Amino acid sequence: LPLQSSSSLILASISREGDLSLGDLLFFITVSLNLKAAADRLSGCKVRGAVALDALDQRAPADEALRCRLLFRLGDAQRKSGEHTRARRTLHGATEAARRLGLAEILARAALAYEHASWRTERLPDAPPEVALAEALRLAPQDDARLHVELTAALARSLLYAGAEAQARQHLMRAITM
Repeated sequence: LPLQSSSSLILASISREGDLSLGDLLFFITVSLNLKAAADRLSGCKVRGAVALDALDQRAPADEALRCRLLFRLGDAQRKSGEHTRARRTLHGATEAARRLGLAEILARAALAYEHASWRTERLPDAPPEVALAEALRLAPQDDARLHVELTAALARSLLYAGAEAQARQHLMRAITM
């Protein structure tokens, strides 16, 4: 939730309970300050990430691997701050760059974040998350069982939201048995 709506919900909840005690008021102030600090940190990450990407675009020749990592971090910060539409576009770009560059770890992390951002909002019709997840699964190190489970479970959820229930069930059963 955005900072203001979170604060409003907390205040409304406290005021429904009746009179505010000193403890309730201190609790509300603490929660509000923590929410503000978290929002400021996320906003700072997004701004720093965008500035870093702009600086990399100006550099010749550009370090594509570094740009890909920064693109992933920017998209992940957007996703964590609730900007799912922007995050989806940014993370899709990161998955495409990681795939092109053969960066398996970044591809896996970006594909997982892309799927998380995609199921909460409208999916990009020409860029379903299951494509990036399947590619990340193919490139993931065979000895990283945890990553394989995460990617397979995310692929199952993505397929479910795409309406492919039978395929989703297969991947879910595979993730459970791993």
